[in-house]
Amino acid sequence: MEKTDYPERWSDVEVTFNDGTIETYRLKVGANFGRHLAKQAGEDNVLTLLCGPKVHSFPLASVRSWTMSEVSEQPSDRPPEPRR
Repeated sequence: MEKTDYPERWSDVEVTFNDGTIETYRLKVGANFGRHLAKQAGEDNVLTLLCGPKVHSFPLASVRSWTMSEVSEQPSDRPPEPRR
């Protein structure tokens, strides 16, 4: 089987919690992955974000909304700081 090379893509997921707190997480996926996240969250009632070596899981009952946006620039070694 021949290996296909795909371009690296990065997306930021901005999660707004019920208390109004907003946090942003960077994932090594394109924005099209959002459909998979939505399906998985709907099935499990948990939004799960795989951010490199860390996994963040949030019960949907604590999440008001979330958006996913592909970023065009190469990310730095440091993830974006959570906005509060």
